[in-house]
Amino acid sequence: MSFSSHRKAVRNPLLPFPHRASHLRSRALLVASKLAIPRDVVIDVVESTTGIDLHAPEDGEALERALGALEDMRMHQTG
Repeated sequence: MSFSSHRKAVRNPLLPFPHRASHLRSRALLVASKLAIPRDVVIDVVESTTGIDLHAPEDGEALERALGALEDMRMHQTG
């Protein structure tokens, strides 16, 4: 799936929450691939900047905040 397809799935409130969280983790993998770093590093950066564990996000707001952090990493290639 493309980066934008995962974003749409993460933001779709009609999908089951675990499915949306899975798309968020898949998006982390795409960011890691783009930055040529391990996915675990991306997940750690998201957690350190947002306080959100991508393996156990709490709610839709957490998904949105983590999604924003991933988009920032992707656009600015930080991490």
